[in-house]
Amino acid sequence: MVTHMSATRGRGGRRGRRPNRRVAGGPAGAVLAPLPVLAFVLAFVLAPAAVAVAPASLYAHWSLDVGALGWGVAALVAYALLWARLPRRPHPALAVCFVAGVAATVLTLSSPLDTMGESVLLTMHMLEHMALTLVAALLLVFAIPRGMLQQVRALPLIGPIVNRFWSLRGMVLYSAVVLAWHVPFLYEAALRHEPIHDLEHLSFLLFGVLFWGPVVHPIAPERHRAGAPLRRLAGVLLALLVNTVLGSYLFFAQRVLYPTYAAAPRVWGLIDARTDQSIAGGCLWVMGDMAYIAAAGALVAAWLGSATGRARGVAADAGSHNS
Repeated sequence: MVTHMSATRGRGGRRGRRPNRRVAGGPAGAVLAPLPVLAFVLAFVLAPAAVAVAPASLYAHWSLDVGALGWGVAALVAYALLWARLPRRPHPALAVCFVAGVAATVLTLSSPLDTMGESVLLTMHMLEHMALTLVAALLLVFAIPRGMLQQVRALPLIGPIVNRFWSLRGMVLYSAVVLAWHVPFLYEAALRHEPIHDLEHLSFLLFGVLFWGPVVHPIAPERHRAGAPLRRLAGVLLALLVNTVLGSYLFFAQRVLYPTYAAAPRVWGLIDARTDQSIAGGCLWVMGDMAYIAAAGALVAAWLGSATGRARGVAADAGSHNS
């Protein structure tokens, strides 16, 4: 570091400029950055405290998900290879964020949220799904430097998928996937068949990345750039609508929608299956809506900021011409 600075000062006696190492994401990223931390606290601090009460503790245990661990190692290797090919080193916080996203995924799928969620409590299963979509996916998106995203877009197989679905199209698919997996038939199939359960979790994570990607790193084509902020806002508002409808339906439903939980032993004393379903719906409704409202606010703030900047630029140009 000292040698580099001395050599830089020696060229013309001027101090070299330090490279811009801001964490990616812009205004939207700055507003959304606290969300994974808050969701992590709710999922991994409050939930274990709740399940520690007997007899819930009989079902709450950690079980390493080897598949998720293998995926995580592969993702870390791919990220490191892409990082090494970048012409300029991004902020180290991005690498830390990616490691945190992978760790959040593996921990979520190996935690009591998974072991209890697939057998006795819908609330735990709901928190697990929200940890994947609102914590892990968002952390992984935050970790992508702009240059790395351009590299991925140029890859032979993955690139066309990213170019096609890193947009409103992918955001709509995310809402459709979330809604579809909560249909009782598919939900029960995931609980009873491990491959389908793994597919459910994988789709939540991957489509979660496709949802948060355009919010944090928009790559709209030039010919559509003028309306891109409104389309991204429409995608977030659609997710908000789906989340509100689904969460409120689970909260107010007068019958148990998923037979697995109706037949499960009661681990929270007087809380029956329908009450557990209402708690799960309330968690989805409140916590999910908070995340999507924050995302919508971040997009509006970013759009207003860019519009104000353009207006000031036009005014400055007009003033210079008049003078």
